[in-house]
Amino acid sequence: MDQSINEIKQEVKKKALEKKPWTLFRKPVRKAISYAQSNSQEFCPDVKSYPISVPKKFIPLNIPNRPEDLDDKIIGLILGQATGDAIGLATEFLDKESANKYYPNREINYDDYLLDRHRSKWMNKKGVVADWTDDTDQFLLILDSIVSHNGEVDINDFAARCLYWINFGFTEIGDICPLGVGNNFNNVVTSKGFVNDPIQISKEVWTKGECKSAANGCVMRTSILGLPYFWDENKVIENTTKICQVTHYDPRCVSCCIVLSLIIAQIISGEKDIEKIIEHSLNQGLSVLKKEEDINDFNKFFHKDIQIEEMELNKSIGYVFKPVSCAIYSLRRAAKELNDNEKKDKTSIFKDIIIDFTFEAGDADTNCAVIGSVLGCYLGESCIPKEWKKFDNYNWLIERINRILKLFGGKQIPTNNFFFNLFF
Repeated sequence: MDQSINEIKQEVKKKALEKKPWTLFRKPVRKAISYAQSNSQEFCPDVKSYPISVPKKFIPLNIPNRPEDLDDKIIGLILGQATGDAIGLATEFLDKESANKYYPNREINYDDYLLDRHRSKWMNKKGVVADWTDDTDQFLLILDSIVSHNGEVDINDFAARCLYWINFGFTEIGDICPLGVGNNFNNVVTSKGFVNDPIQISKEVWTKGECKSAANGCVMRTSILGLPYFWDENKVIENTTKICQVTHYDPRCVSCCIVLSLIIAQIISGEKDIEKIIEHSLNQGLSVLKKEEDINDFNKFFHKDIQIEEMELNKSIGYVFKPVSCAIYSLRRAAKELNDNEKKDKTSIFKDIIIDFTFEAGDADTNCAVIGSVLGCYLGESCIPKEWKKFDNYNWLIERINRILKLFGGKQIPTNNFFFNLFF
């Protein structure tokens, strides 16, 4: 059985390598930048280049009672997001039966992905998928915007980054287009006038869709918003609401983003009582909802004893309540495992939970990105398996982490003065 599956995967990989899919989505960095410069007037005249990602002068935030483990939680949050996303990609859009079929040992390694039509889009020249998806890309768009404004949220700046990215991706690492963009995000960002008045455009698109869209594209990126002003709950809620509504106007989306950001903010602040964190965050999120059917759905996905099967992760994938339900379940599980055995290896906790949800398949990359960010923040950077950090653009990601560490008065992570890119 194992051999036959390996043979199938090798045959699929061979065909993917012959098609060279990376040439459709990436180029050497200089060529990618040139491509964007040549086409920006046609594709996005409102934003002809990606906005500067650092401020003219870094002004570190004045953090009251700065937690001693703040750096560790920041690094864990960001690396947890990226690794959860990248590992979840291995089974995204598969069903549970197929996930277990193609990964029979329940192990996920970057050099052993099923390189079908979907996953092969992220492969490199060596036939390896070692990359995160649009979930973490958008997370980084928010991070860049926050850093460039010294911790403040600017919806027009974020909107400009979204518009450039949806046309070209991150050209500085060789992208010429993004991958995995959701319909709701695409419809909003490509609407006329989006950069100048993004929330109004978002509302109009939502209204034209009969106020039904509650896609998970808002929560897959929102964990980073629990970091700026984590000591000021009202500020966290305000920032989170604005960024959510830039592309996802539905109250269910706002509710879930608030829940997730407040969980992160309280963990960073040093609150140890996980049930207290969850209960408070859920109460704040629930207060946003007014429709009885939305409240009922909220209670369905966020009751304390929910089991994974009740989340129906292979049905109606893309629904905003589901990734946050996964994250809360995972946080409770991690806390219980630590409580039952204080010496239990945190890496094992993180890995086991991510693997379990990866094998639920469905929208696994989004579910695991959200889970990964929460667990990474809660357990700290050391919980991330070393083999899962081996991204193609690892040093580029570390540059982003160092920028936000600088903003929060943290120590820089040692790295090379240049970053290696496979396609350069």
